[in-house]
Amino acid sequence: MAIISATQVNATPRGNGEMYVTFQFALDTGDIVFDGPRFYPVESDLNIKAAEVGQVLLDALTAQEVDAWLSS
Repeated sequence: MAIISATQVNATPRGNGEMYVTFQFALDTGDIVFDGPRFYPVESDLNIKAAEVGQVLLDALTAQEVDAWLSS
């Protein structure tokens, strides 16, 4: 199973108290995965949001690995 080895968060103010946010995750497999855009309130803790998005990413990758294993 993959592990996130680095996370980059890019946020740009959009106005009306929102930010345009993209995430970039480097996996220990050497893959780079991008997520976004997502729109969050300016006061959002983007480190927490990155952890949440990263966990969903890892869960999806794990499910794909299990599906591939079961279908072989």
